[in-house]
Amino acid sequence: MLAEIRLLREWAPAIGYARRYAAAADVRERSQVVADGLEWAASRTASRLDDRLAKRLAAVLHTEQGVALVQELLDILDSLPQEPAP
Repeated sequence: MLAEIRLLREWAPAIGYARRYAAAADVRERSQVVADGLEWAASRTASRLDDRLAKRLAAVLHTEQGVALVQELLDILDSLPQEPAP
């Protein structure tokens, strides 16, 4: 039980990013949340490579092209057929 609580505490910020994303008013704000979440997730590993990639991707997401990329991904996800719940 203690291990589960520790795991939940360590990954609780991910829930915060999901909540911020859901509450975001527009795609620009969502891009910011995605960038922040990527940097946080990369910081959870010992690899410097994913830290560097996350920083670069976060920098892109802060640009107009990055915002357009996030909007395109959201449009693609919205267009996917929804499977009925069991």
